[in-house]
Amino acid sequence: MKKAFTLIEILVAMAIMVIVIGSTLAIFRTSATSWRKGERRAQRYQQARFILEMMSREISSAFPTFSAGPYCLGTTEKFYFISALADAPASLVELGYWLDEDVQELMRSYESSPDYDFSTFDIEEVLSENVSALSFEYSDGDAWQETWDSRPQGAQAGVLPKALRVGFEIQDEKGTATESFSTVITIAAAAE
Repeated sequence: MKKAFTLIEILVAMAIMVIVIGSTLAIFRTSATSWRKGERRAQRYQQARFILEMMSREISSAFPTFSAGPYCLGTTEKFYFISALADAPASLVELGYWLDEDVQELMRSYESSPDYDFSTFDIEEVLSENVSALSFEYSDGDAWQETWDSRPQGAQAGVLPKALRVGFEIQDEKGTATESFSTVITIAAAAE
């Protein structure tokens, strides 16, 4: 008499095999989703590090000009200033940072021959995409303020802020996850 598997034994074995394969696929799918989320988050952090490094380097080198022009002009959404950049062909440049909210792009404005009006620029370039918010605050050394105006008729005429607090939010490409970043940048020339 030959020994064989019964129909019930085969069905039970197949059911166990389906459960094991289904569980394995669910674990693989969860792992792959977590991996993609981790990569997107790491990309946002790398993007933020690039933004913070560039802004810190340029803003900290804000320079008080000795002409009749303003030093800087800032609101909660925009900051324009004169800087002495080491890699710039001219000795002084006009720089600005602002958010194009329509396309969620952090913009950097650049003018190699400053005219001290902060309204015209040689170059307006995208510094980063998927930036959903940008904010600036200005410190006089005692308190934080929402605006700073160093123009001759401005509230802080002829004076650079001691520091800036910069905050921004970066979304993933799908717009489903947002990370917030902020830093305080000290302006070396303001301490003098």
